[in-house]
Amino acid sequence: MRGNRVIHVVFGSAAPSMRQAIALAGWPERVASTHDVFSLGPIVAGPMTPAEMDARVRAVNAILGISKWQTTVKDNALLLAASLAPGIRPVIWFSRRDTQSYAGLLWWLSHRGEGPCEVVDLTETTLPSRGFPGNRLERRLAVSPGWVPPEGLIDLRQAARPLSADERRRYRDLWQGLVRENTPLRVIDGGELISVPVSHFDPLLLSCVVDRWRKMARVIGEAMAAGFDDDHHQTGDLFLHARLRALVEAGAIEAVGDVTRMGYCEVRLPSKRRRDG
Repeated sequence: MRGNRVIHVVFGSAAPSMRQAIALAGWPERVASTHDVFSLGPIVAGPMTPAEMDARVRAVNAILGISKWQTTVKDNALLLAASLAPGIRPVIWFSRRDTQSYAGLLWWLSHRGEGPCEVVDLTETTLPSRGFPGNRLERRLAVSPGWVPPEGLIDLRQAARPLSADERRRYRDLWQGLVRENTPLRVIDGGELISVPVSHFDPLLLSCVVDRWRKMARVIGEAMAAGFDDDHHQTGDLFLHARLRALVEAGAIEAVGDVTRMGYCEVRLPSKRRRDG
């Protein structure tokens, strides 16, 4: 496989940095990527039929309260065509601290079958923190391929290694278990993806809502920061925004402004909960 053309497979926000790294290093390599989030919505153990894909799009649109997920998943077929073609040496970048790239790896492997591939596993990789010139820099966990700057990706390129047969079996079994459960949401717990209800992050969001008006964007930011403090990237602002809107609709919190725009809406605890508190 060493003589084949290299395709780096990445998920979410990692694609621009990876392309920049390739350009800086002058590698004769390419990137295949998608922004689809396989930790969210219906999944299957292998290629989806058109009907299954339509069902997935409808389900994710309903979860997120949007109508455009079809445009997000269109890159899935392009990624698979580029990374599974004959003469290709696929290199998959992921972290078991990052739900999007971890679920993306499992999804991709369900299409790869027994074909060879390499991985760059960033789960325990640390990077130097940024600081002022001359200051001693502490190291921090990379957490997600999307958080690594292009220069860091160049340095980590040498960490690519073949995926072992034992790892492949374990990942395949994990994915098949998640498919059987097929809950609307998957998160990382104990270093593995597990199935959880769509309301999983609601208590965290509610803990960030207070008895005075606070911007939706601030509530979402604080909830995401709590995940960062745990050295994991569990979900994004789009999903948390959708759950905040669901909490408003359920009467769990009050809102003023345009709830569809997190920067133009404020939320607070309901008046009864403020009185009871």
